[in-house]
Amino acid sequence: MMNPYFFEIEIIQDELTNDVALSVTDYVKEDNLDDRKLIWNNSIGYLQRVIGA
Repeated sequence: MMNPYFFEIEIIQDELTNDVALSVTDYVKEDNLDDRKLIWNNSIGYLQRVIGA
């Protein structure tokens, strides 16, 4: 049986401006949603500090 809970990461580049964005989609059980939000928010905050954003 395949686990339906996973996340996808996609790098998107705008054709006109060449801006690059990172798109993350997380598929998670409803009862783990709050924990996953906390994990992602902390991870994004850390990334912003590391890259100086």
